[in-house]
Amino acid sequence: MDGRKRRRGAGTNRKYIKDTRDGTKYTKRAMATKKELRAQYKQLRRELPSGTAAELSAAVCEAVGRSQEFRSAATVHLFLPIRRQGEVDTFPILEEIFRRGKTAVVSVSDFSTNPLSQILKLQIKSSEQTRTKTLCSIYNVNLWFFGIPEPLHPEALERVLPAAIDLILVPLLAYDVQGTRVGYGRGFYDRFLHCCRPDAVKAGLSFFPPCAGPI
Repeated sequence: MDGRKRRRGAGTNRKYIKDTRDGTKYTKRAMATKKELRAQYKQLRRELPSGTAAELSAAVCEAVGRSQEFRSAATVHLFLPIRRQGEVDTFPILEEIFRRGKTAVVSVSDFSTNPLSQILKLQIKSSEQTRTKTLCSIYNVNLWFFGIPEPLHPEALERVLPAAIDLILVPLLAYDVQGTRVGYGRGFYDRFLHCCRPDAVKAGLSFFPPCAGPI
């Protein structure tokens, strides 16, 4: 799911390389590496004006809320946005999960071994407690390593098995039409998704359309 507004430089994973043979310079097309795509799409995110990013985030969240996959899911795993990375703001999706009486779960990252080590059921404070609170305090989350929002008191939350999750919302930097994704390179979601049910829906959220060619 993406914001469907194409920006200059988005949607392509080809590069041009200068080479010489017999003293003659020419260019040839080659596929960009994951490292290059990661750098390219980080730059595209940084170049998004804050107002545009907010509009695209709203469009992505609205598309998620309208989807049959979201409507039919009882338990939804979502990432909470890393602000400094310019990720899609998923807090409106979290609000919609609670509004519809679904179960919201998030992961806790373990940077020593690179897995998403715990899957925890989020709780929301009562409406009386939330009137003057920030979103992070409403959902009892705090900013941890690398600005990742995670539960403030994970030991107090109910653990959820990956097999119980119906829909997993995944952050994307770049991706192709086959569903191959490029993340930040730590492999957190690669490992986590292998633990989920084969029939669970995995949906990536992005501001940009897919790359023109395979990753």
